[in-house]
Amino acid sequence: MISTDPVSPSCLCAFVVISYHEESTLAFTPPFHYSLSIHEIQTGTLMETRSFFRFLGFLTPLWLIVSCFGPPEPPPSLDELRNATFNGLDRGTRDVTLRNGVWADSVARRDSSRMRVQLVDDFLVSGDLDSNGTMEAIVLLTETFGGAEIYTYMAVATREDGKVVNPGTELLGDRTQVRGIRIKDGTLYLDIVEAAPFDQLCCPGELVTKEWKLLPKGFALQTLRGHGRMSPEVMGGSEWVLEQWSLNEHLQPGIEVTLAYQENRFVGKSGCNQYSASVTSGMFAGDISVNSPVSTRMACPESTMIVESRFLKSLDSATRFGFLNGRLAITTSGDDTVETLIFSKRVNDQTGTSVAIKQE
Repeated sequence: MISTDPVSPSCLCAFVVISYHEESTLAFTPPFHYSLSIHEIQTGTLMETRSFFRFLGFLTPLWLIVSCFGPPEPPPSLDELRNATFNGLDRGTRDVTLRNGVWADSVARRDSSRMRVQLVDDFLVSGDLDSNGTMEAIVLLTETFGGAEIYTYMAVATREDGKVVNPGTELLGDRTQVRGIRIKDGTLYLDIVEAAPFDQLCCPGELVTKEWKLLPKGFALQTLRGHGRMSPEVMGGSEWVLEQWSLNEHLQPGIEVTLAYQENRFVGKSGCNQYSASVTSGMFAGDISVNSPVSTRMACPESTMIVESRFLKSLDSATRFGFLNGRLAITTSGDDTVETLIFSKRVNDQTGTSVAIKQE
């Protein structure tokens, strides 16, 4: 039999295929597959099929347009991944199936600890990671055992035969901070902050970019580049928008608070007015101190002024900054309370398939 396979899963273009075999058959299924026996050719039946080929000649361009230029199948959603199976957990030794985004071991270990895995519920990056035209989803998983350790994993999910599958999972480290992920030209670029040998485990300080490829057996590290130690300058070049006062309290909608780092200062909009505050690095990576902010003196509705007052007071008591799943986190300490202000980056994406952080 002489046949031609479809070009790839990404573009199921139509082909007319003529097959010669012993039995007399005629098949017409997309992609177009037309079979004609040698007996039929020898007896002149071929003449009777010319109208069929004329039909194919008319229909094939339409099939090409629909197949090649139609929208690609979307990547798995967070809702689907909250109940998906992921492999390679527990340092590559265990597969787990999440239920509503969580998996918990029912059996305690020898040290009485129990393994728990959770999907990071506000982070999803999509793009064509293996250059086959199919969109993949990149998510983060955390793995804990009841202690201070928090292991972060990066996992890829895609669709095969209508099902969500996980072709690769990679351990990023203990308390590793993810600054951002982007996909470009089939390569995944991962910006992280990880602990150097002399860092305290609580407070990593090494800026690293890792480049990954997705191979049939999972992720393969291509390049690792260091960018020095974490300092306030790493916040520069972007505008950050306040989303949350803490992990459990969101900023009320309709009021915008922004922050940017420029020339050793925080500047931005505090809800109503523009503000500025000088920033000084501390002894350890991520430590900062902020002088009292100064601002313009416009008047706004009371609800906006309440937000502004709270933000400027919190910023004045900032002690540390870091990154939480692609977002900026600034820790504040005052009046016997500790809060973590969480900012999202205002993205001006011009790369085509770069970071897309989704919060539901």
